[in-house]
Parts: sequence; C-alpha cells; structure tokens
Amino acid sequence: MRNIRQAYASQKCAAKKRGIEFLLSFEEWYHIWQVSGKWDERGRGSEKYCMARHNDIGPYSINNVSIITNHENLSLGNKDRWKGKVVSNETKDKLKQARKLQVNVGYDKTIYTCVHCNKQVRSKSNLVQHTRASHA
Repeated sequence: MRNIRQAYASQKCAAKKRGIEFLLSFEEWYHIWQVSGKWDERGRGSEKYCMARHNDIGPYSINNVSIITNHENLSLGNKDRWKGKVVSNETKDKLKQARKLQVNVGYDKTIYTCVHCNKQVRSKSNLVQHTRASHA
C-alpha cells in the first residue's frame, strides 16, 4: 500500500508543478485505477496506461479523468494544441527561427537548436517544450 500512496503523491505533486488542480482523494484516485483494471499496466512507455484529464482541460477530478494509454494521451494532447490559443507574433517569430536553425546530421537525426540559449534537442516537440519552460 505504501507504493500505491507514493504513486498517488507523485501524481498529485506533478499536477501541482504543472499548475493543474488535483481534487481527487487517495481513495477516489485508487478506485478509478482499480475499476479500470489497468493498475498493473500503468507507467512509462507508449502502450502503458496513465490517468488523463478529458481534453487536457480542468482539474484532476472524478468526472474529468479517464485511464488511457500514454500514446492516446499524447495524440489527444497534440491534436488541438494550438486550437483556441492566442499566440503572440513574437512567439510565432521565435518558433519560425527555431525551425530555420535545424541542423541535419544524417538520416532521421535532425538536431534543433534553441534561438535563445543554443541548447540542442532532438525533436521539435522537445524544442517547443524547452522554449516554453525556459524562455516563456
């Protein structure tokens, strides 16, 4: 039971760091996992399961979460990433510059360079994530 409580605390802490409300009690959280039948299949990796918020909006709450694969969660999150969001011209320009600074180092091994700090990453999504986290 201790590992289960640690998993709960870890998810609650991760939500807090991301600025997302976490309204599930331990009992509610664990019940959702038990009912899903996927407790033993949770974890990292595209075919493992996670607790995801509906449309990646709102708090972690009983009526706003479901258990889906990490692959599904990522796909759903990327589907409407920019839909309804206001992106400043400055941000658009920075993203354009970042795409221009791609350095090809061979087949399927593109390196992306941050225009702000010259950090190199291996994918566009990592570059966007780095830019948002470090230069927002």
